[in-house]
Amino acid sequence: MTERMLLFARNGDFERSLGCVLDVAGVADHSAAKHAVRFDPLRHFQSGGSPDARLYLKLSKVLDSVGRASRRRAEYWGLKAAVELLFFRTRRALAAGERAVSLDPGWAWGFLWRARARGALLVSLRQARHRSSIFPLAPEFRAVLSDFAAAEILDAGNRDVYAWRSQFLNSLDQEEAGMKDLQRTLEIDPSYDWAYSLLGDTFSELQRGDEALKVCREMVERFSSSAWAYACRGRERGKAGLFQSACDDMKRAMRMDSRLSVLNAWIGETIRKRGDYAGALGWMDRTLRSQPGNYNALVWKARLLNAQWRVGEALACLRRAARGRKFFDEHFYLLRAEALLKSGRFARAAEDFDKAFPASPATLWSPTLKNGRRACAAGEKTALHEDMERLVETYPGNAWALAFRGATSSQGDQSRAADGLRDLDEAVRISPDHAWARSRRARARLKMGWKKEALQDMDLCLALKKEKATFWAWSGVLRLEVNDLERADYDFTRALRIGPGLGGFFSYRGRVRFLAGNYDDGLADLEEGFLRGPRTAQWLAWRREARSAASGGRMEDPCNSADVGAHYVGSRPSGGERAP
Repeated sequence: MTERMLLFARNGDFERSLGCVLDVAGVADHSAAKHAVRFDPLRHFQSGGSPDARLYLKLSKVLDSVGRASRRRAEYWGLKAAVELLFFRTRRALAAGERAVSLDPGWAWGFLWRARARGALLVSLRQARHRSSIFPLAPEFRAVLSDFAAAEILDAGNRDVYAWRSQFLNSLDQEEAGMKDLQRTLEIDPSYDWAYSLLGDTFSELQRGDEALKVCREMVERFSSSAWAYACRGRERGKAGLFQSACDDMKRAMRMDSRLSVLNAWIGETIRKRGDYAGALGWMDRTLRSQPGNYNALVWKARLLNAQWRVGEALACLRRAARGRKFFDEHFYLLRAEALLKSGRFARAAEDFDKAFPASPATLWSPTLKNGRRACAAGEKTALHEDMERLVETYPGNAWALAFRGATSSQGDQSRAADGLRDLDEAVRISPDHAWARSRRARARLKMGWKKEALQDMDLCLALKKEKATFWAWSGVLRLEVNDLERADYDFTRALRIGPGLGGFFSYRGRVRFLAGNYDDGLADLEEGFLRGPRTAQWLAWRREARSAASGGRMEDPCNSADVGAHYVGSRPSGGERAP
């Protein structure tokens, strides 16, 4: 068996070689062998994989027994590098790769494993320094490319030279360069299913969704018995908004291969995009029952809880996701900042915005959330407007950028409000299904006195996002402002049922019920809002008035409905809405 596993390694068939190691270790499931060869360890960890310490000990024990007679063979050290890298021990993998190259400088796979270990280490260093650019790490970058070049010279017909180099370049956001290597991979072996998967991912990263979906369809046609092919097509269909067919594909993939439990989280994320937050939470919990440490499932669940304003639970999920990890991307920091902001911990939120910004300074959300929303919380309106101007200049024609600037401007004086409405009109024209832009345009139109158009926008927004609590709450605010008390009561009740953490909206519903003459229920809601929501001057005044009426005191005239919502801190996008 020892000679057989080393022979497979010598010929570059590390999947079968590692399969032999797993057989000796008594492990029937050989999926780890495929992960070692086909999936980048760092990215696999980020996408939900977690190192299994017991499996690592078993494989290490087998390799140690093999190594007594094989330590002078490069194949052994190649296998050692593969196992170490599979469990994210990048420095040990690099040492094994160095040994393989020194023992046999003419063996291409020694250079390949060293390149892969160096690449994983480089990506982790880049994350640790919060750099989006690789130039501060240029020597390490050149070393990885030189190893790939050496492997290419030694074995120009090796498909994995090009596939792995493409994967490395993709992990550094250099997809265009990686695309050429993928095309070369498919020229060498048109039946290499993993290359199709990588090609689909690359098109997706480049925001070329139609081409990504086309590649995944071709993948399913070529490899109809591959569960992963259906999983990839399902993921791309979900990104394209084909939610039902996406879920069908992923469920089919799980029936074909029950080990793909990570697809539970993918299905949950797809359902979330459709607007079914309760259903999405169920799928995330299903993933976490089988993989309690699944990073993506924990982060996605936190996003769902955050969208429902269940802030404490969201932060608890993020704490679980952070265990054992040193590096995080900007999405983790932004999500945690969002939750901290909702809980009123502005200083802590500001720290996370600061961490998110250098992690990815070129993203749409960074300048908006780091500067804009902090400025909004601090009342620095001038800084906020300047940030929004820069945002639109950086992303010309982007619906989110225009919507952010429009929402900010519409809160200003009459001249700014008109400019804001024009921005929101343009955002909706570019993206008619942009629910957040429609909701902000509804408020801007109402401010301009266009009540009918405002309510039409809000109805369309709710049709797009039926399960979004904050949109129902904003709709309730609009109905209250036009004195439609019955519909406002319904909207606030719906919002609080979907998002029980929206404590402040109890005060709004209490005000609606008080104005409708239901003083007892109105006061009960106002008291609940006092306990659970932020205490604005307007809401405290409503509570005093309701208490006075309940105690038999002289009831003053209700506040002018035009003032309702003046203190609503709703100018920030909610946690469930993410920019592209």
